[in-house]
Amino acid sequence: MRLFLALVVLLAFPAAAGALPGDPPIVLLAPADRAEVAADPDGIPVQITCPEYRKFESGSFTAYGDYTDYEVIFATRPDLGADGRLLDANVIDRDIPLKTNAGPDQCSSGMDMSSAVPGTYYWQAARLCTGCPSGHETSAVRSFAVRTTLRLALAVPKRAFGGYPIVAPLRAAGVPDGGKVTVQRRAGRRWKLVASATVLQERGSVVFKLPNGRQRLRLKAVVGTQGGTSPVRVVRVARARAWSTTHDAGPYRGRAEGAKLTLTVAAGGRQIRDFQTDVSMFCVGPTPADNHILIGVAPVKRARIAPDGRASTHARSTGAAP
Repeated sequence: MRLFLALVVLLAFPAAAGALPGDPPIVLLAPADRAEVAADPDGIPVQITCPEYRKFESGSFTAYGDYTDYEVIFATRPDLGADGRLLDANVIDRDIPLKTNAGPDQCSSGMDMSSAVPGTYYWQAARLCTGCPSGHETSAVRSFAVRTTLRLALAVPKRAFGGYPIVAPLRAAGVPDGGKVTVQRRAGRRWKLVASATVLQERGSVVFKLPNGRQRLRLKAVVGTQGGTSPVRVVRVARARAWSTTHDAGPYRGRAEGAKLTLTVAAGGRQIRDFQTDVSMFCVGPTPADNHILIGVAPVKRARIAPDGRASTHARSTGAAP
């Protein structure tokens, strides 16, 4: 049984494929095995040795290889293919290393983080070897854990009114573009989902309604194998009772952030009608040259005004524009 277990371990983590006799092997220099590294949008740097070696030798003919014949492979699992390299199905990045001045026969490379999230990754260096049975010589496989620092914040008013939406801006440092965050409300001993939002440039906003009473809210994000929450914020939600501000009723015209807008306050100061303003829209085309900025009109037929004078609307896309 012990021999069987030892064989399983060797199959799961095979040793590096040897070089042609007399050639220096490939050595992984940094990061250390199982090291924790900070998430970096510019990539996760690694260092290897990349000495000159023999790619093929037969009789009096010898073909040599240099650093341009090397590659560094990054994968989500340590499984190897028949050629001794990390299995293609799990590979998320391959890179040709560059020679450095850090030491003799040393090269640097890096894992692209554009499609990666915090978690554990496996890496290996390989070089072309036409004289080897597998066609490649490989290093050992190492792993590193990518970690990010999540800094979450949710901005909410201290007071709100039942039945009226809250528009809450948020910050989500450490969450990549397109990542999801959720707003949660404390309900007894658990946290209940209130709303979700998509993050762009570590910012976003979310619209939601709350029941009456003292409500405790937080923002939560999960990125890869990491998760985090924001500090808890308290909102006191009051019942919206009868009120009127008839002296504010009537049509209005003005400008907001340089755009013209018109609206009418009606229903005793409790409703906005016929709101309209210009908005800029960025339309993405199939190529950068096809991208355009267009000016559109944002009409709102009516919206309720809360007792504190706030009003908001929420636009929702239902399909592609014609």
